[in-house]
Amino acid sequence: MFPKTPALRSEPYRRLIAQMPCKSCGIQGYSQAAHLPPEGKALKQDDRQIFALCATRVGIPGCHAQFDQYKMFTREQAMTVGRAWAADTRRQIEAMGAWPKNLPKWSAE
Repeated sequence: MFPKTPALRSEPYRRLIAQMPCKSCGIQGYSQAAHLPPEGKALKQDDRQIFALCATRVGIPGCHAQFDQYKMFTREQAMTVGRAWAADTRRQIEAMGAWPKNLPKWSAE
């Protein structure tokens, strides 16, 4: 058994992510903050590990739902791709100079 570290939450960071284009299809204006698949039962993912995926629209299955339902990737692939998308997202936010002041930087890379 290992100690559970609390996942950090940041509404400002999630809002920044939602303004970005979808990491999968590139569409702008429909994004949501998407988390990695959970790594264990009842474990929440840290908001610094999120990335933009588009929401479902009328007649269009969004990338967020397809990612969460493993229709885009297997679970293992989703973890790998999601970690890469999250790292790229963090780099983009930092490059824009928009990293939220009260949110510690991610250091698990």
